[in-house]
Amino acid sequence: MTATPAVLLANHYQFAPGQHLAHGPVMSCMQAWCRAGRGDIEVDGVTYAMTPGRAVLMPWRHRVAYRADRRVPFLVSGIHVIPAMRGGLPLHGVAHDGQELPGREAGLHPLGSRSHVLALPEHQHLAHLSEYVVASFTRHPRESDQRQLARMLIDEWAAALSTTMTNEPGPLARARRFVLDHLDRRPDREAMARAANVSPATLQRLCARHLALSPVAWAQRLRIEAATPLVAGSRLPLAELAARFGFCDAFHFSRAFKRHLGEAPGPWRRRHALL
Repeated sequence: MTATPAVLLANHYQFAPGQHLAHGPVMSCMQAWCRAGRGDIEVDGVTYAMTPGRAVLMPWRHRVAYRADRRVPFLVSGIHVIPAMRGGLPLHGVAHDGQELPGREAGLHPLGSRSHVLALPEHQHLAHLSEYVVASFTRHPRESDQRQLARMLIDEWAAALSTTMTNEPGPLARARRFVLDHLDRRPDREAMARAANVSPATLQRLCARHLALSPVAWAQRLRIEAATPLVAGSRLPLAELAARFGFCDAFHFSRAFKRHLGEAPGPWRRRHALL
């Protein structure tokens, strides 16, 4: 029978303070992303510091270790995809320790042989699809859905990896990375300039020229974009979302959300909530 991609598992995992987990070789391609908190994910010897909105794509037969922060342990979501899985086999059970199970192969996928890191807020189609995939596994999806979602995910991985920031000046790329790595803070212009290794005035000019925004307004937009998947994909109170994304309270978060998306988060959540 023809082998096609399939999602085998998608879930959330809340780590305990300082908790460590390690697996491998894992016989799947995996996407893991941080929803809240902090920690490290090490993939095949490369360590990624995880903050909300940051995702790691892991290739077939990867080795992975998770290390949660001792004070603010991360909440991680994960999706396991088999790029080529023969029909007629049960679509469950991920081989975490190198077991060669019949009918499962690396197949064709865009990840190659190494891991990749992404900022999910910069890839909204992938962000929304990822939330939907995890939500669908709370109600035992049909095999046809598991295979269709896998094909869509692989396409979105390819699209995300082909997207580059080559037109963005280096200082703006460094400032962007600083904001996305500190989403629970409200960065000011001076902090962003230090991260970008330029003067505040230079950062101001670059933001005006390339983004038509001030540095602070740009940082606020990035934080709202990072919060958007959680507004739709979770039932977290607005006050908690505000704290996670560096706003002093739900009122200021709601006002900023409406400014950037044209609608308050409550009505927006009702229209975009995952089924």
